[in-house]
Amino acid sequence: MNQIDFLPAHYVQAQQRRSRLARQAAMLAVVACCMIGWHWSNGRRLAELEMLAKIAQDHAQATQSQLQELAKFEQRRQTILRQTQVQRDLSLPIGVTPAVAVLANLMPPSMATTRLSVVSVRPTPTPKPLAAAAGHAAPAPLAEPAPEALAPMRIELTGLAPDDMAVADFVGKVSAHPLFANVKMTYSRATQAQGLKGREFRVEMEVPLDREYRPAKPSTASTASTASAGEVAHAD
Repeated sequence: MNQIDFLPAHYVQAQQRRSRLARQAAMLAVVACCMIGWHWSNGRRLAELEMLAKIAQDHAQATQSQLQELAKFEQRRQTILRQTQVQRDLSLPIGVTPAVAVLANLMPPSMATTRLSVVSVRPTPTPKPLAAAAGHAAPAPLAEPAPEALAPMRIELTGLAPDDMAVADFVGKVSAHPLFANVKMTYSRATQAQGLKGREFRVEMEVPLDREYRPAKPSTASTASTASAGEVAHAD
């Protein structure tokens, strides 16, 4: 059976336009939702990237601060090392006080010191080569000069003793001690003070400074009292 459409043509065309517009609106809505979702996802990703960049920047700043602190500590360490090296260059292997203490320990109670002279030359540190100025070539390295031998510490002791036997015993103890070298008695003569007769003597000696000194380790009870105040010399 044939169906007869009594609707006017413009009405059918209007329905078709409305249907087509509805489909297009639906498609536009879907596209808009997709764009909104993509934009939201992209914004979230961008926020995450910005947060990661901020964290990385904070870490970089913290690392830079730590590197600056390490550089300061390294400068302080180098300064301390230079000061320590200067002190080592200017210090003597053994001081005047320990040397005099050894003499006082070797001298018996029956003797007395009337005059003591100690002469010691402080070492001079080797000058460091100058750094090359900016824009100039560094100078050719020079051969390091041989270190100069340190002059020995010279000690002159004048004292009083009851007799020549006490003087000889004292000079023998000083000569036998490893701290002293070139020990010699310049004179011993009779003297009288406050009605008491005795011997006035003078002893000269040297303390070599071209070696290392370490405290002695007493091995027996008989040498403990002598070694406790003395220094034992060990050649380098």
